[in-house]
Amino acid sequence: MESEEKEYRRALRFMYLKALFLVMALIVSFAVGHLTGSQAQGVVYYEHPNVKYHRKVAQSLMNETLQKELRAQLNSTEYSHLELLDWEHSQLNYTEENIPRHDNPLEILALGKGRCGEFSILYNALLLAHGYRARLVVDIYGDHVWTEVFLNGSWVHVDPTERIVNDPLMYQRDWHKEVKLVCAFEGSLVLDVTKNYHMP
Repeated sequence: MESEEKEYRRALRFMYLKALFLVMALIVSFAVGHLTGSQAQGVVYYEHPNVKYHRKVAQSLMNETLQKELRAQLNSTEYSHLELLDWEHSQLNYTEENIPRHDNPLEILALGKGRCGEFSILYNALLLAHGYRARLVVDIYGDHVWTEVFLNGSWVHVDPTERIVNDPLMYQRDWHKEVKLVCAFEGSLVLDVTKNYHMP
């Protein structure tokens, strides 16, 4: 009887902590959404596998040793975001082949080919290595990845695979994609930016 009561209390504590976590996550979500205005709807706090994977990748791109090694691949440390995009395309070719998939920028460079994931990870890493704020952006249910770079106080859409800059509505308008959930990953922070990619 005593053991059953302990189990019951333990279950109650767990439920209380889970409820407290959800309430705190909602508060943080509201605060971040408020502070970033139209740039985000709030923090994504649930554990969809695609969210977990891209958060891990985004965190790995913040590594200073990695960034130093990437800078060593280029002849100069002074590159605009467009010059970095051009450099990436001189090193990386798009392919539909069945290739090993990499999320390490150095391994992507070594292979020399990839799809949207590789292009976006490498471009994001190049931006970070050259002093830009950048984040991976993922259509969670739509199988596409791109990048945003922070320029002049705003996040700017860049699709490095397509070499398209500042056209966030292209996926709905031109590709006729049903955009359900778009998340941006910067380090450990994950934001729901879906409304930035929805046509009015």
